[in-house]
Amino acid sequence: MFIVLEGIDGSGKSTQVKLLSKFLTKNGYACVVTREPGGTPFAESLRPMILHDLMETMSRLLLIVSARVDHCNKVILPALKEGKIVICDRFIYSTLAYQGYGEKIDLQTILNLHRLSGCLVEPDLTLLLFGSGRKKLGRDNFESMSEECLLDVCMGYEKIARTYSNVHTIKRMGVGRTSNEIIKIVQGKIGEKQTSSCK
Repeated sequence: MFIVLEGIDGSGKSTQVKLLSKFLTKNGYACVVTREPGGTPFAESLRPMILHDLMETMSRLLLIVSARVDHCNKVILPALKEGKIVICDRFIYSTLAYQGYGEKIDLQTILNLHRLSGCLVEPDLTLLLFGSGRKKLGRDNFESMSEECLLDVCMGYEKIARTYSNVHTIKRMGVGRTSNEIIKIVQGKIGEKQTSSCK
């Protein structure tokens, strides 16, 4: 099962990834926790350039896709094949939101690049955290986006949530309550997959 947590910077994704992994591991599930950009030595080597270097938007997108191809082929797909639960901090919907809606790259171009590269992997479940996001000016290229771009990213995430049926939107309600809501949704999804696999 492939689970992704999405949201703008400061929405609490990383904290919830750790809490979800801890819960699932405690309950006997084999989990792989990973992140994007990153997850493999090659992808991690590209991460500083993606986050901090000044470059054309298309150049950044191509680096993101290159990192994702390596990540999918070396971490995500092998773990799923072994029957593990993969929990990823960001995936393709981040690219659609930030590079598509935020930086105005054509959405179909983004999807086509992923399709041609063989990394158009659809998560079983995407948990999109809204609320309490904060912009840390100057830390990286995405956190220092203009207010206008950040609003476009948020709008993009809202459109993504309406477009893709595997996206569950969660309004942030404090760490504990948010974690409980995420666990409830994940348990329901696990139950669905177990039922379907038995048919």
